[in-house]
Amino acid sequence: MPAPVCLTEARTDAGIKVPHFRFVLVTFVNFSYTPYINPYCQMHSESQMVIYDDIYHWKGWGGKLALASGSCRLRIFDQKRAGPKDTVLLRPVIVIVSDVPGNEMSVRSCASHIATMVTKDFGINPQRMLWIEYHPALVYGRKVIHTVPERYDSVEFTWKGDKAITPKWRPLKPPILDEVIRLVKDNESTAFG
Repeated sequence: MPAPVCLTEARTDAGIKVPHFRFVLVTFVNFSYTPYINPYCQMHSESQMVIYDDIYHWKGWGGKLALASGSCRLRIFDQKRAGPKDTVLLRPVIVIVSDVPGNEMSVRSCASHIATMVTKDFGINPQRMLWIEYHPALVYGRKVIHTVPERYDSVEFTWKGDKAITPKWRPLKPPILDEVIRLVKDNESTAFG
């Protein structure tokens, strides 16, 4: 399978360069689409989808008090970057958040605030995003060992302007769950274990 390419511009019949996004918005008469292949964008399809994979620090509210500020593991994938160009995805951006050890605030308790900050910081259209909370397996107990299995929850928000409110959690189910697990496993960073 050939490596995916980044389409950064198109050319009209007269050889005029047109930014790629304008091709979608404007219809030209006698327009032939010739993609420009940027050699610096030759990447593996999975890694090309990764927009961000690191610890994300969000600011709280309350001025100097910085109430509800914290950190989480944030992974953002854009499926449009690696998929077929003729496929339209309803929610091409997948955002996966999870708690980090030692953080006082959980991603669940600040879900709306984190979603608001992430969409603003990364320029994500919230209507085209799938927000997922990941909770790894938890083992506890001294004499009797108990295991809570890993869990992926889809979170739906009501958006009031650019602010996320009233989150609703639902367990992620196959086939979307299977695809998200594959995406996470294929892009697992050794820095986070």
